[in-house]
Amino acid sequence: MIVFLFRLQFKVAGEWWTWIDYERFQELVRAHEESGGQRSFSALDYTAKTPGWALFGAHEQGFDPTDTRFQRRNKTKDISGC
Repeated sequence: MIVFLFRLQFKVAGEWWTWIDYERFQELVRAHEESGGQRSFSALDYTAKTPGWALFGAHEQGFDPTDTRFQRRNKTKDISGC
């Protein structure tokens, strides 16, 4: 069974914003450090819109279409080491 957990605070105007804007995050960290900890921020300050391919039910099934996906051909091979 797969369980998905989500927080509605990341749904903005009917769209999911669960991606991390790393450049914005780094800017906020720098500002926090430069202010001696006076300037704070939350996850909502550095979120980015979730790409369509990463949404539940997407045709791409969560895999970035610009990446190359490799699948093992022989799935019966035991690689567990036991």
